[in-house]
Amino acid sequence: MLSACLAWLWPAPILPAGQQGAGAFAGWALIALAVALGVAAEIQFLLARTATLPTRPASALVTRGVYGFTRNPMYLAMSLALAGIGLAFNILRFVLALPVAVLAVTKLAIEREEVYLARRFGAPFHSYCAKTRRWV
Repeated sequence: MLSACLAWLWPAPILPAGQQGAGAFAGWALIALAVALGVAAEIQFLLARTATLPTRPASALVTRGVYGFTRNPMYLAMSLALAGIGLAFNILRFVLALPVAVLAVTKLAIEREEVYLARRFGAPFHSYCAKTRRWV
């Protein structure tokens, strides 16, 4: 609803009409990458038999697969999807919202989860953090 109101009040496209082809292609590519990354992350959690929801206790520290590349592939996937939607549908607000969304997720979710995981897994988690980036 809010986005629809903003679109009506501020219809700011990324690219002018007629020049959206490359942006749309890049956007759909980002969306596809986001879906693949999110599915791969979920599969890693299922294989490790640990909870995928951050509100559930973790029974294993997952460090393989996509988690060897980034500590937060699910949040990265959501961020890529946001950027992809903005490009695919030529909506500047989505792209401009990306830094705000990344900051909010970092402060409100990731940092809290890291405190929990450090307490839960100790040295193995600290070692994992030392060799794997939070985002990319």
